[in-house]
Amino acid sequence: MGYFIFHPLIHMIYVFHFTSGHSEVTNLVSEILQAFSVSTLPWGLAFMILSALLGVFWGKIKQADKEKSEVIAELQKALKKVKTLSGFLPICASCKKIRDDQGYWNQIEVYISEHSEAEFSHGICPECAQKLYPDFYSSASFHPL
Repeated sequence: MGYFIFHPLIHMIYVFHFTSGHSEVTNLVSEILQAFSVSTLPWGLAFMILSALLGVFWGKIKQADKEKSEVIAELQKALKKVKTLSGFLPICASCKKIRDDQGYWNQIEVYISEHSEAEFSHGICPECAQKLYPDFYSSASFHPL
């Protein structure tokens, strides 16, 4: 491609550098006209347009590839953070322990902590507070903790 773009310039430099004398001036004009002849112009223009289009599309392809890589990295980062519980969890109707895949019964807090990002803090609901501590919590004067 460079040959078609720079061909007239290289040809002119060659003619200026290696020619001398007044009789050569007429030759110089004809050489310049020949260098910029109509026969090389369409090819030069075609290659310039083609290279410009290729450059534009290559830039768009590289930009799209960069954006895709960034999105993939973000999704992988988010996927590492996500731990989900799914499916059926066998839970005891009485003590609320959960059976794991090995058949062991675990406290619900332990099981959920191991299988998710959830953390627990403990408190007592009003109904349990009245059952467990009836002397401290009467139904009429209950204040939540």
